[in-house]
Amino acid sequence: MCMAGADSRSDETPSQPAWQSKDACQASGCPGPSDGTIKYSTRLPNNGSQVAACPHGGGGWYVYILRCADGTLYTGVTTDPARRLREHNAGGKLGARYTRARRPVALIHQEPAASRAEACRREAAIKRMNREAKHALAGSP
Repeated sequence: MCMAGADSRSDETPSQPAWQSKDACQASGCPGPSDGTIKYSTRLPNNGSQVAACPHGGGGWYVYILRCADGTLYTGVTTDPARRLREHNAGGKLGARYTRARRPVALIHQEPAASRAEACRREAAIKRMNREAKHALAGSP
């Protein structure tokens, strides 16, 4: 089950959205052509900022896999993989309970998702995979 924040959609726009045009969308490595639609998530619990999301998944939500120090794997969703990795490795209340006892953790895979719902569905699918399939997905031994 996805444990991402229980935030809802909002029509508010940040002062400088990340996805302003088709060119910006494609230049960022977006997996599909931009239709000009900009989607926004509501306030994030940690810093109150707005997150602009490419309509094709390049900048909104991500599914990630971490390798823990004991060799186990952890899968989660986030809007900012680099920030989330720092939180997991910091060991404070922001990191997952599972990873706090298994630090340091390393990011071995991340993939974009068009929405939080899509990210949560993909997270659930990855969690159902066996260990070998997860390593194959991540391209790691």
